[in-house]
Amino acid sequence: MRSSLSLPGLLLTTAALAGLQAAPLRAADIGHVKAFDANGEEMIRIKALKDGKEFNVKILKNNACSNQNSSACLHSVKALVDGQQLPVKAIRKEANGRVSIKAITASGELLDIKGITAKGEIVDIKASPVLNSRTHGVKGHPKDGTTLHVKGFDKAGNFYHIKAVTNESSTAPQTVNGVQYWGDIKALSY
Repeated sequence: MRSSLSLPGLLLTTAALAGLQAAPLRAADIGHVKAFDANGEEMIRIKALKDGKEFNVKILKNNACSNQNSSACLHSVKALVDGQQLPVKAIRKEANGRVSIKAITASGELLDIKGITAKGEIVDIKASPVLNSRTHGVKGHPKDGTTLHVKGFDKAGNFYHIKAVTNESSTAPQTVNGVQYWGDIKALSY
């Protein structure tokens, strides 16, 4: 079942974003990002890869957002690399129509975002564009051709949908740390 989401009312203020980046990380403010097989039997960890090392990809909860008006909340997804919170972005469309997902360092270096199974197999993590939508599913694509759902959860039991969110109303290319990107990777909660 595929759902489409409209984004009215999902804009974060600059102050809310600044609060996410300025506050020290607390366990209660962090969610986990994982991929799940179609039966929900295997949980696959999602990591940023740099120089053969794995780094956590986490949800940084937007505590300024509440679901009181039934709108979805947008939360940041960051790669935690060497003490830094790196932005995670959908970078470029590939020949197969999917969009690669990368973490971007302050110097503009791109780090792969991949799923890693319990057996150590690497799983591609990509955004899957949806026509006439600003939210696009983030999925895992193992070599066997199956599709894995990328979701998030936290210690309180909250569930998050991991999406690439585009700003198609803007004609100017979006850039961060000198790298152009297609969409922001966000965790949506309702």
